[in-house]
Amino acid sequence: MFNYENSVTGNVKAEKVWELYSTVNYWSRWDIEIESVKLDSEFITGSSGMIKIKNGQFLPFILEKVETGKSFINTSKLGDITISFGHTIKSNDDGSCTITHNVVIDGGDESQMEIMGLEITENMSESMKQLLFLSAKI
Repeated sequence: MFNYENSVTGNVKAEKVWELYSTVNYWSRWDIEIESVKLDSEFITGSSGMIKIKNGQFLPFILEKVETGKSFINTSKLGDITISFGHTIKSNDDGSCTITHNVVIDGGDESQMEIMGLEITENMSESMKQLLFLSAKI
């Protein structure tokens, strides 16, 4: 199993971050690995969609758990491997917010999951900073 977690804090309102999370057309604006995203219905638990990655690959996903304004998990299956992406927003007492992203990869060979995980998370910190930057502008 591969497990990664990173948190970033910024002087933005949690509601603005949630706006960028819940509007999947915006994901490519803050996640530098994504070219486009299509969601088949509303941003609610059980909805499915497709992510087009900049390398040309397509990654189907399901919104496994959505807590409006707080968090969501999108999960993709690649054969026996499951990749879960967690996104959480926490409002802080000083008016800032902290976002936490995590990635869990399970179901494959340990070395394969490690390589996939390192590739997936390589630019995640930069994407999170971009998310906060864009959230401050809307």
